[in-house]
Amino acid sequence: MLLKRLEKYEIKKILVISLSNIGDVILTCPVIDALLHRFPLSEVSVVVGPKVKGLFDGNPHIKDVYVFDKHQPFYKMASWAFCLRKNRFDMVIDLRNTALSLILAPRYSTPLRAHKALGHMKDKHLSRLYSVVKDAVPCKNHHAIFVDCNTQVKADEIIKNQIGRDLTYCIIGAGAADQKKQWTQKGFVEICDWLFEKYGLKSVFVGDQSDFFRAENIIKETKTGGVNLCGLASLLESSWILKHSRFVLSNDSAVMHMASYFDIPTVGLFGPTDARKYGPWGENAAVVQSPCTVENQQMVMAEILPKKVREAIEKLL
Repeated sequence: MLLKRLEKYEIKKILVISLSNIGDVILTCPVIDALLHRFPLSEVSVVVGPKVKGLFDGNPHIKDVYVFDKHQPFYKMASWAFCLRKNRFDMVIDLRNTALSLILAPRYSTPLRAHKALGHMKDKHLSRLYSVVKDAVPCKNHHAIFVDCNTQVKADEIIKNQIGRDLTYCIIGAGAADQKKQWTQKGFVEICDWLFEKYGLKSVFVGDQSDFFRAENIIKETKTGGVNLCGLASLLESSWILKHSRFVLSNDSAVMHMASYFDIPTVGLFGPTDARKYGPWGENAAVVQSPCTVENQQMVMAEILPKKVREAIEKLL
């Protein structure tokens, strides 16, 4: 149901049902920003998966963060949903396309059946929002991801002690949830050395704990070294460190989407996934797509040549 202009001023509580993986949730942040901009006096809450709760820690623009665990038993899921109903949300923007809005019974909600939208996933999510709030517009204010003062101080200490303030740096996202989306360690080694030798850029690796050993192995193989913050800096600390980098080189991962959200110059490395749907979406971004289409997807990323990556970075810088 479209929201009529006179009724917009009656919206007090809004719930955004987001997704489970960090990268997927970041792709929904433009929807949250558009809602905060359109309804500045409303309370906006979000539903996310267990791994993503920390993304909204200390955010004064988000009223509540509710954790949805899709692996829990059905009776617990139902109990959780009916407890959520007690909040009496006026509007529910469901980006999961679930039947949860039927239980929550808001005055306005996205349709149960999602219409097919072509293009990037970010735009698909915004299209879901427009199906309810027709005059909502994309907003460049990055309120959905907020880094408080304490986190900024901690991140600045990491920059000072681990990276060094006198040396500019770039962010490397060498990990990915799916190993088939990871470029080769050898490729990253060659690019990291080249970045330092040509531009004086130190390579700083960010990601979660599962990416730590991969980043460590790459750094050990380089001639010029690097800084491994995978699993050592929190999600929000990493976002602050990322915001102060020169540019980002990343596989299709949360690191790449975080860079896109903050409009940091980004080169995305793509193989088995579709860059038209999941590629970097900032204004200053480039994609290096593997030319290989073999059935063995594990080999696809290996076909990305360092030469092509260097060319993309040179154009970006």
